[in-house]
Amino acid sequence: MAYSSNRTTSNAKRFNPNKNLRLDNDLASDRKPVKVGNENTGLLLSKNEVFVENEPTNDNHVVTKKYADSKTVFLINDGGRWTMSTANDHYGGYPGYYHRATDLTGTLSQGGTDTSAYYYYASRYSYLIPSNGIVSKIMTTCEIQYNTGQQAEITVFYWKVAAQTNQASTTTSVDHDLIGSVVFDNPGDSSYGHAVATCSNIDTNGATFSEGDMLMITASKDAGTDSTYAYIKSAIEFTKRV
Repeated sequence: MAYSSNRTTSNAKRFNPNKNLRLDNDLASDRKPVKVGNENTGLLLSKNEVFVENEPTNDNHVVTKKYADSKTVFLINDGGRWTMSTANDHYGGYPGYYHRATDLTGTLSQGGTDTSAYYYYASRYSYLIPSNGIVSKIMTTCEIQYNTGQQAEITVFYWKVAAQTNQASTTTSVDHDLIGSVVFDNPGDSSYGHAVATCSNIDTNGATFSEGDMLMITASKDAGTDSTYAYIKSAIEFTKRV
């Protein structure tokens, strides 16, 4: 009795171009879109590498290394007691050191605009930034204590100083670019704790750091000739720049 079987044909999986992943061309060194039918999946393939076409918009989306690196955040937390005697002069001090009482206005001009000042101001009184980054947020709080009749408005300034080459003299003037500032109003009280404030005037140019640049924080008051004490705490958030 003759017997014919078509099991190979009936059991075999048939390729359906409308349901199966496919490439239009063979894998090569350049990226090629992965498709289902004629629709792109958002995946790109090359030899030994997988890519995605778009940035994520959903918590479960796949991200690229470049995107992940660009969202990496690092923080600087700074705090101390500023002692300010002369109105409108900038005061600073060593990062991580409690007392900040150095009057910097010998060459750091009064006010809040881009300026130049001695190299040693930044060298001594700044944070060294280890990676390319952009200042994305600054939050500050300030507790103020005054001697009688010395109430004043307090402004906290944030500066960028470009990475320096060897300096024959530490009194060489270098650019200080203003990142932004936060103003704490005169409370009309001898002791007052301000709520946390966020810097709303961050300058894009000043906020863009390269590896080796420095960040300096100063404070000034707008009135009074006697000592004004301000306990200032700052959090500066950087987003890594790739």
